[in-house]
Amino acid sequence: MNAEREVNTFSQDLIFLVHHEHHPIHDYSEILWTQELTNQIEDFGYHVKIFSSLTEFKEGMEFYTPAAIIMDIMLSQESYSGTEFLTQIALEYHFSCPVIFVSEHDDVLTRLQAVQAGGDAYFTQPIDVVALLDKL
Repeated sequence: MNAEREVNTFSQDLIFLVHHEHHPIHDYSEILWTQELTNQIEDFGYHVKIFSSLTEFKEGMEFYTPAAIIMDIMLSQESYSGTEFLTQIALEYHFSCPVIFVSEHDDVLTRLQAVQAGGDAYFTQPIDVVALLDKL
């Protein structure tokens, strides 16, 4: 039996959730929010893989092509934002799945950056999960 994974397998029910790394004490509410969102999406038959860093996300892209990517627009532990990261990975990985940005911010400039980076949708917290699922 071969234990190796097939490289770059597409999964129609796999969602990549890229959310900034949390400090275990100060960001407890963010950890709960991420887990709650994951549980709600999985209740609709999707499988969610959570990435807390862009390095982890890139490693995941080596093995799988997700059906959609949900990305926090503010990646606090990284050197650039979610929109900058999307621009970079769009050149590196050729994927056509929808990219949905989530954020605590609802200003016009942030939304514009999301659209310019190639985002397909933008949701502010708290997220309407049914509306988000409609975008998948």
